[in-house]
Amino acid sequence: MRLDHLNLTRYGRFTDSQINFPAPAAEGPDLHIVFGPNEAGKSTLFSAWLDLLFGIPTQTRYSFLHAGPTMEIGAKIRHAGGAVEVVRRKGRGTTLSDRAGNALPDSTLTAALGGLTRDGYSAMFSLDDETIEQGGESILSSGGELGQLLFSASAGLSGLTRQLDDLRDGLDGFHRKGKRSGTLYEGKKRLEELAKTARALETTAAEQKRRSRELDSAQKDWRAAKAREGATRRALEEVQAALNALPLERMLAEAKTRLAELGALPDAGKAETTELAGLERDKARLDERRAALLRNAADLEEKLRHLTADPVALAEAEAILAAEALRAEHDSALKDLPRRRQELAERAQAIAALLADLGKPGANPADLILPPGLPAQIRGLLNQRSGLMQAAASAADEARKAAKHLETERARLGDIGAIGEGETGARLAALLSRIEASDPAQKRRLGLRERDEAAVKLQAALDGLAPWRGDADQLAALPVPAQWQVDNWRGLLEKTRQDEADSLRDLRHQEDGLAALRSALDGDENAPLGLNLADAAEARARREALWASHLATLSPASAQAFEAALRADDQFTALMGDAIARRQRIEEAQAELRAGTLALSQTKARHGHAVAARQELKTTIEASCDSLGLAGAGFPDLERWLSLRIEALRLRDIFRAAQATLSRAEDELAQAASSLARALDKTPSAAADAFDLLLAEAQALHRSAEKRQEARTHLNRLRSDAQERDEDNSRAQDEFAAWQAAWDGACAGSVLAALPRDSARAADLLDLLDDLAGQARDEAGLAHRVRAMEQNRDQFIAAKAAILAALDLPETALWTEALTRRDRAFATEIERQKLQDQRTGLQEDLRQTDSDLAAQKATLDGLAARMGWSEATGGTLLERIEACIEATRLRAEIARLSGELQSRPAPDEATPDEPAPDEATLRGRASQLAISVEEERQETERLQGLASDAQHALDQIGSDDALARNLAERENLGLSLKEQARDHLSRRFGLIALEIALRRYRDSHQSAMLAQASHAFERLSRGAYPSLSVVTQGNSDRLVAAGRRGATRMAADMSKGTRFQLYLALRIAGYHELAKTRAAVPFIADDIMETFDDDRAAAAFSLLGEMSRTGQVIYLTHHRHLCDIAQAACPGARVIDLQSL
Repeated sequence: MRLDHLNLTRYGRFTDSQINFPAPAAEGPDLHIVFGPNEAGKSTLFSAWLDLLFGIPTQTRYSFLHAGPTMEIGAKIRHAGGAVEVVRRKGRGTTLSDRAGNALPDSTLTAALGGLTRDGYSAMFSLDDETIEQGGESILSSGGELGQLLFSASAGLSGLTRQLDDLRDGLDGFHRKGKRSGTLYEGKKRLEELAKTARALETTAAEQKRRSRELDSAQKDWRAAKAREGATRRALEEVQAALNALPLERMLAEAKTRLAELGALPDAGKAETTELAGLERDKARLDERRAALLRNAADLEEKLRHLTADPVALAEAEAILAAEALRAEHDSALKDLPRRRQELAERAQAIAALLADLGKPGANPADLILPPGLPAQIRGLLNQRSGLMQAAASAADEARKAAKHLETERARLGDIGAIGEGETGARLAALLSRIEASDPAQKRRLGLRERDEAAVKLQAALDGLAPWRGDADQLAALPVPAQWQVDNWRGLLEKTRQDEADSLRDLRHQEDGLAALRSALDGDENAPLGLNLADAAEARARREALWASHLATLSPASAQAFEAALRADDQFTALMGDAIARRQRIEEAQAELRAGTLALSQTKARHGHAVAARQELKTTIEASCDSLGLAGAGFPDLERWLSLRIEALRLRDIFRAAQATLSRAEDELAQAASSLARALDKTPSAAADAFDLLLAEAQALHRSAEKRQEARTHLNRLRSDAQERDEDNSRAQDEFAAWQAAWDGACAGSVLAALPRDSARAADLLDLLDDLAGQARDEAGLAHRVRAMEQNRDQFIAAKAAILAALDLPETALWTEALTRRDRAFATEIERQKLQDQRTGLQEDLRQTDSDLAAQKATLDGLAARMGWSEATGGTLLERIEACIEATRLRAEIARLSGELQSRPAPDEATPDEPAPDEATLRGRASQLAISVEEERQETERLQGLASDAQHALDQIGSDDALARNLAERENLGLSLKEQARDHLSRRFGLIALEIALRRYRDSHQSAMLAQASHAFERLSRGAYPSLSVVTQGNSDRLVAAGRRGATRMAADMSKGTRFQLYLALRIAGYHELAKTRAAVPFIADDIMETFDDDRAAAAFSLLGEMSRTGQVIYLTHHRHLCDIAQAACPGARVIDLQSL
């Protein structure tokens, strides 16, 4: 995308201004320096470009001259799709259009910008003091697209850091060392709570069984009582339903009786009643309307009989209308004729006076009047006469002066040599031009400076490789490890370190676990058993003997003895269960101890292998360091030394290139000195100052030749000027002669022909002839108007007489009488036609009314037929409809009552031996059942309370079910934690491996933008910071700059000027990086080099010049010296002065 020109039509202080940005030469830079002092409009231009691309904001500080709705910016923009001219106006909705005013979508510019927003474009490629710092800080904090490009490798890892953070947070949510929260911590805490609850739930089996039996008995009694209550309640509901059905049966019988009395009638409803009422209203309305129409018809006939027509006046209506049209002109003629005749006489007197002034009294004016166009031609010739005479005199005077000046200058200059001084002068001039254009002396001075600077940098880089010593060639020949080998060492170091740390951590964890297991096992093994098998056997035998005795006697004493023996046996049974459980725990702990001991030995072996592998790798690296003379150095030192070696080799290549450039500059200087010596016919010299002496002598000879050439050019110019003055004099004389011929031809045949060419009376006579022509035209017009008025008067008088005669009126009658008679005849005819139209309308309304009455009667007869009514049936139709409605209602009531009775539960059917109970019997039975239901409800509630108490008693001591649930929950929770721990370890190890891989990848694939920014910052800082690198701090990356002596600095630790140079380097690198994947956009900056010294400003303009070969670069400044620096750093840069707008 490129900006060809920007139109500031109405924006800020600008009105109809245009700033052009010429296209660069082929392969040339597209760098434009816009210069202007304070208040010249640089900031306005900067803001206008952004507003053109993204729209003028509602609140803008550039509407102080042009009101908001009138603000307008335009531009010609060139992009991949071609050139387009756009106009942006301030407003809402669509504000972008083309030059013709056709609306354009904002996507026209958004697509050319590659989807950049206003904030994104401002932060990256539209910079001032504020945005360069804010956007730079955003980049350093990994913000925005450039920040992602800077801190990621080129393979697209920009979004991976956030995903790793999310994964790390998820793993820490399960377990993190030293954290008293998380899934694992909460699970272990829950296991301890369950174990404590299980111990509290343990009780004797006998008590639990007894209370369970009590609960089963109580629940059985309660369910039986509840069933009895339900059966009694259902019997009560049946009796109550029979009582409720008795009124419905009575209502059903009454409805059937009334329906039988009415007989078979059709269904009817409110609709039929409403229809009948409407029909009766319609008949009354139609009867009333028919009577009114008959009365109106009689009135119209009476009015028609009283009208009197005037056919004669109607026949003469058109003639009266035509005469009336003539009357206005007749009256006007009577009024204006005396005045017009007077004006005609005055025109005749004026014409006679003009003829006398012309010396032609009594002549015909038509013979003296000039043809059309001739007066203007003669006046034009008169106006030319004085100018041509003066021009001829002036031309003659100028010719004399030019000839005199030529002779004077020829005498003053004397001998100026021949025109042209041979080929020697031309060759010398061409040689000087080539030498001054190439400037070999300056190239040699620059080559020396660059060679010396490169040598200093190279030596500093070699010194930084201490303790190693040697030159650059020896450094290049060193057998250093390959990059892949260094990467492999780095990965192995991290892997062995991680393996050693993991195995040591597992070793300590397993040792702690085994110690705790041994302690618990010792406690279980040494705890007293509290059980003697002989005592247990004796208790069981005593219980069996007492049971047999009790069965024999069944006395209270035998029962008490058996109960005591039974309790003793239960105690021994419980102690036996505890012993079995303890033995099981001891066996499980011993098996776990053996497995843990085996795992511990394996872990110790793994730890030993990890320590040995790490030590072996360190030995290999130390051997490589010793071979390079870096005794005692570790792997980080080796990596740092290798990067310094690469930098030193790069500086060696720069030094060699500088030496080659200097050699070429010295050869070019020697060749230029030899060429000058040959041109001056001198012997070439090898002295250091030979070139400067030869150049000075050649320039002196060239200046002398130029002065002689200037003198010759001056005389040639004077000679040409004198010749031009002679030609002007001849041309002026010819033009005056042509005027005289034209004057004689124009005046021939007129009164002007008798006058001399220079007579002063010609203009006066010409004015008199113009007045005569005007008066003659006015006289002819007045005569024609008088004749027309007399004709209009006579036509009206004749028409009036004919009309009065036709109307049988006397000749002395007034014209208004004829008009009145015509109007009266017209009014009578209009009234007659109006009454006839009304009569026709009334007749049509009467026919329609009769038709409506017939239709109404047919509808009424149809309704009567549907209701089965006629006059013979008796009564009225309304009464018949009401009877049908009642019958319809009774049928619906019967159906409703029948349906409701069918939906109720049927009572016990009566038998011939036992008739159906009457209402009194049913009510008595209902009272007895209600009392029974209440009694049984109370019994059910009592038994339910006993069952609830038994359940509560059982719940107080727990149950096998509670213990089972507790055990199941502990087992499920343990299995779940085990699975989650395995998944956690798998994901944790995967995260560690991924972080190691990413670290290796970033170390070996630093982003292209970072490399570009490092190179740009080195040039901007004049070598103060040779490189940039990324270091990881916690979970974030930081950009650091390495100084000449190896010290590193963060951006916040730099001076403001250096920090701005870093921010600019990041933008330049980002510009080149984004240009690889999308079309380049214009880069614009507003005085961002305020804090740069001249050398660093020159370096910045050099970088901007290189960047402008990729895309357009515009720099705004109010410093004149920056324009000179820019053109020196980039010779193809163009300077635009805002003061010239």
